[in-house]
Amino acid sequence: MRKEKLPFWLGVAISVMGGSAACATAPAVEARLAQQNALFEEQYESDLRAHPELATAYGDYRYNDQLNDYSVAGSTAQHERDADFLARLQRISVAGFPEQDAMSHQVLQRVLEQRIANFDFARWLNHFTNYRPVEPCHVVRDVWRFKWWCLVIERN
Repeated sequence: MRKEKLPFWLGVAISVMGGSAACATAPAVEARLAQQNALFEEQYESDLRAHPELATAYGDYRYNDQLNDYSVAGSTAQHERDADFLARLQRISVAGFPEQDAMSHQVLQRVLEQRIANFDFARWLNHFTNYRPVEPCHVVRDVWRFKWWCLVIERN
């Protein structure tokens, strides 16, 4: 009889210890998930502050009194923020995360990596170039429109 009870109690002890280990990892996963969600929120708010025109387009009117900073210093500051957020994001392990949260982690990581890679291409200079091709009809139409507005302003 004693030999039969030993495997039973051994099984109970192992299941209790295994259950307590699972309970110990659940708060760790929840804490990391909360840390990731806080980082997502901080990064989103940072983007809204750095790009107030985008914030307005999203329907957040807190930054309506500001314009985007297209300067080299503004782009460099954005690059440094992206590098900081990426380093902080990479320190968060996704082991044990639900699939959707792990996917969100991968998406933000990809976005930040792409922004950092694009910084080397001096994207801030794009705001000072012509987005559409210069064609005679566009130039003539724009010159005519400019002259028309000048006449309207002079009359009023």
